[in-house]
Amino acid sequence: MFVLGSSAMMSWVFAKSINNASVLSAKYGIVGGFGYCAWYLSFVGSSVVIYRLRLKGYFSLPHMIFDRYGRWAQLLYCMANFYRLYTEVWSNTMTVSDFYGSRVESDKDYDRDWWTSNLLGLSIPLAYVFMGGMKSSIVSDAVQGTFTIAFLFIVLIYMTAMKDDNKYLNKHLEDNYVGSSWEVYNPVPSRAMLSLDGGMDLLAGGAVQGLLSYPFFDPVLTDRAFLTDPRTMARSFMIGGTFAGFIILCFGFLGIYGSMLGNCVNDGVCPESDLNGAILADVKAGKPFAVAKTMGETVLFLTAFIMILSSISTLDSTFTSTAKLLGPDMSGLWSWLNDIVTGKVSIRASTRGESIQKYMPLAMSEATDRHVWVGRLGMILMALIGTLPIMECPTQLSATTISGTVVMGLGAPIYMIGLLPDSWLWTRGTKRPLAFCTSFIFCAMMGICYQVRYSTKDCDGNLKYSYANVDFTPLTIGGGSYGMFLGTNVAGAMVSLVCWALFAKLDFCLFNEIPTLAEVNAAAAAKVKIYVADDQGAVSLIDAPGPAGESPASPGEIELLVTGSHL
Repeated sequence: MFVLGSSAMMSWVFAKSINNASVLSAKYGIVGGFGYCAWYLSFVGSSVVIYRLRLKGYFSLPHMIFDRYGRWAQLLYCMANFYRLYTEVWSNTMTVSDFYGSRVESDKDYDRDWWTSNLLGLSIPLAYVFMGGMKSSIVSDAVQGTFTIAFLFIVLIYMTAMKDDNKYLNKHLEDNYVGSSWEVYNPVPSRAMLSLDGGMDLLAGGAVQGLLSYPFFDPVLTDRAFLTDPRTMARSFMIGGTFAGFIILCFGFLGIYGSMLGNCVNDGVCPESDLNGAILADVKAGKPFAVAKTMGETVLFLTAFIMILSSISTLDSTFTSTAKLLGPDMSGLWSWLNDIVTGKVSIRASTRGESIQKYMPLAMSEATDRHVWVGRLGMILMALIGTLPIMECPTQLSATTISGTVVMGLGAPIYMIGLLPDSWLWTRGTKRPLAFCTSFIFCAMMGICYQVRYSTKDCDGNLKYSYANVDFTPLTIGGGSYGMFLGTNVAGAMVSLVCWALFAKLDFCLFNEIPTLAEVNAAAAAKVKIYVADDQGAVSLIDAPGPAGESPASPGEIELLVTGSHL
């Protein structure tokens, strides 16, 4: 439980998360730190839902999606996962590189030191997980977590001592703010801290994503949820998630200190020498590398080392999840696409008979050397394409807020299967692809439009597509900076649930698949369960009858399988 919990914790102590928590805390005070921690409710959402899915016999989320919604839904889900892993590469390497280099404004690029640290930070985790796989990632997470926590508390203790010893800073805080303590500091005194304008819109939006959709969008997290028995997994995730959120909240104090000191220097109360050569704007913004620089070379080194550890921890998990995604998880999809290209099956062919076993995802225990090498090639591919977005000057925060908005539609099709009993759902073995695909596609369209219109910026920080004829203003909740983000995600969560419920309820929709006797027998080989009735008419879930040497399914069982209880 310790190894899994520490691995889950470190896999979510992202370098980008440290940066984001610090920047948001500089903007909103302690509310900003809690606001970013709202995404860490993903540990609660994933552990509860996946615990239930595992009790139903599923060995991965792609397995459940294939079983309930079919190949096209699984393909969309895997594409979303690939996009998530892709955002993790550039967003984490950028954060570390800021400690070692800087941007060259004349040519809108970064200097040589920046790129050297970026590529080195990318190559190290790629090298050892290429050889050691997920096991090396999980074991290294425990070591990295220990050092991260130890160094973090050293930095916090030193920073608190510096703050308490700075009489000019404390006088400035007492004269111009509510007080000098961490928890009451408000960067904008005229703005109520516990208001939507004060950052509560960010907290609410993060909670909506963290509970309903974001946890199922991160294969780094969900892959670990299938590694041990369900009860141990749930306990490990709850404990690991709590510690991960606490660590991220602690990093928020870097941003609070930066805002305090930056405003003090800006107002002429604290001497400029307190910046220790750091750029005032970066200190006020709470950027970790700038705030650490104000405290001297030792703290800068420790903070940089924490960033390196967290970045490597995230990237090694990203690469191992890429290998699993492109190997065992998509093994059946590759076979299906190969059969389409070679003309063996039609692109519209349903999942019938033996094709269940041929085209379904594989459990990790069934992976072969071929899947391992596909995964390794996938790691290299991810490292290459995951670096390309840096050319477009993205922000690390957009890797969380925007990518999470694009995949709002993953929520209901996954958590409803986990939370509802099977007797309330359509029969196992049948597939209702529109219940997943409409939810995912409609919400993805909302998220992409939101991203293009309001979040895609050029290297000067200006919106690139401000002329786009898309208006999300009516969805805005409150007058804060993240009011539109909150409203869009609330609307997306509702759209996801409505789309799922509509197409889950209707059993006559296009593309729904009804199983045949051959499919039931093939399902037995794939360890699929079905509902059967006993002599008294009571319905229970059992293993499907086997095709070889075992009793075949009776006509009554087939009839029940096809026309049994529906939502």
